[in-house]
Amino acid sequence: MDDLLRKLEEERRKLNTLGDKLMEQSISLSCSQALQEQSRKVDELVARYYDLKVQRKQRVR
Repeated sequence: MDDLLRKLEEERRKLNTLGDKLMEQSISLSCSQALQEQSRKVDELVARYYDLKVQRKQRVR
């Protein structure tokens, strides 16, 4: 789970960096395919992290 959390933080940093660069260039975030793809990666990792967290809670019960 720690590896997943590290990966999530790494991908979030990439997303934020990409968003900052696009904003500096006055490029619409919604028009950037690269930003959309990176956002999907982060979304998938968040969902995976949440699922693992729920599974661990259920094991404790």
